[in-house]
Amino acid sequence: MANRISSSAKIAYPLAAVTAIVLIIVAAFQVISLHYALLVVIPYISTVFFIGGFIYRIVNWGNSPVPFNVPTVCGQGKSLDWIEQDKIESSAGYIGVVVRMAMEIFLFRSLFRNSKVEQTSPQKLVYSGNRWLWLGGLAFHWSLLIMLFRHLRFFSEPVLPPVLWLTGVDGLLQLALPALYITDFVILIALAYLFLRRVVF
Repeated sequence: MANRISSSAKIAYPLAAVTAIVLIIVAAFQVISLHYALLVVIPYISTVFFIGGFIYRIVNWGNSPVPFNVPTVCGQGKSLDWIEQDKIESSAGYIGVVVRMAMEIFLFRSLFRNSKVEQTSPQKLVYSGNRWLWLGGLAFHWSLLIMLFRHLRFFSEPVLPPVLWLTGVDGLLQLALPALYITDFVILIALAYLFLRRVVF
């Protein structure tokens, strides 16, 4: 019961805060002319609060106690010379760590290897892959990254050539205005799948 209350509170308090902010802004526009404060000052203050809160959450997470030593690697570690070491899974050097981190960051490798477990009988567990979750997560995050990178054209003059090239490739299927990008469709499909998976399945 306590978990349910805390979960609902985590949703209710931010929702109430956002609703209050919107109502205050609407009332301020109706009553007083605070265009500069509402359109310039408040967005900067909001950005500072967002970045500060984001840093606070990361530091708080980093300082949380970890009661168990959970191994995050698999494969043979470096031990005896006559036993072959898995240089990426259980790396003892810098290059292996970089390769493993790059595969995690750009390919979601641990999510690809994630497996779901089903108990078919009291004595039997069946392991099966969960590739659709990996594909949905990968499609969503890569589409979001490409969209953010594509929007750099609004913040730089002259526009960087890689941004123009990526915008051209992403808008390859554009036939008319407004511009339709491949990532627009991909992120919508990925978001719909991830949402339905969370709510329905």
